[in-house]
Amino acid sequence: MALQRRIAPIPIGMAEKRSKSPERIRLRMEEIGISQEDLASAIGATQGAISQILTGATRNSRLLPKIANTLAVNLHWVMGITDDKIDMFDVDGEDISEDTLAAMRAGIIENRLQRPEQIRKATDEKQKDYKAVSPDPASFLEQLGMTLIPEVDLHFALGGGSFVDGPVTTTMVPYRKDWLDRITRGSPGTPDVFLTRGDGDSMMPTILDDDDVIVNRADRIITKQDRTWALGYGDLVSIKRVRRMSSGVFHLMSDNPNVSTIEAMEDELRVIGRVVWIGRRM
Repeated sequence: MALQRRIAPIPIGMAEKRSKSPERIRLRMEEIGISQEDLASAIGATQGAISQILTGATRNSRLLPKIANTLAVNLHWVMGITDDKIDMFDVDGEDISEDTLAAMRAGIIENRLQRPEQIRKATDEKQKDYKAVSPDPASFLEQLGMTLIPEVDLHFALGGGSFVDGPVTTTMVPYRKDWLDRITRGSPGTPDVFLTRGDGDSMMPTILDDDDVIVNRADRIITKQDRTWALGYGDLVSIKRVRRMSSGVFHLMSDNPNVSTIEAMEDELRVIGRVVWIGRRM
């Protein structure tokens, strides 16, 4: 049976020693052979949180007791309160308190402490168990019937067009596969889609400024009149209704009657994809 560890109050005047924590945690991690990722997983924290502790960006973290417990070393050594480093597990892998350790040293009870290689083996086994029950993100999404699509940080102008200057950033967002199939009607390449936002008022009332818009890149051949498309025109990008005239000229039309139609030749126009869904924040 593991005994409850009691944490003694931190003596006054010891605060300046807490800066030793990053160095001592790294030292102990190297000694027992575990990585930041292993430590984060073992205590249920993010790797970023561990990184902040190891770089000294976060001090007096509430995670320090868990870290000391996982590293099987006394908390006061980790915090710099004492230079007496103690292996805090017995040979059976049971957590022991500092009071129990004092009793062991006094010969009142008989326990033996684990060696670092035993701790490392126990940590490896815990990692195997964790990975066995934790599917990778891609498998987890697949089990839920979902997929990731890119959200493009590029507002498509709903007026004359937005000038594209510099790289376009993206993040990935989850959507249900069956829903994407439905809105794209199972077109080839599905789900070759991306999420973006409109910018302006020329497509009102169909698309408002900052509405979410999903564009299907698998559909880039204009075969039907007056559909809504994401387009490139020179250095500009925009969302317009497109009508092909008998002369071969394309009319890029706005739903807002106050915005003039743009004429473009086929070789001036780049079809990015067809708008298949519009979402609006209420």
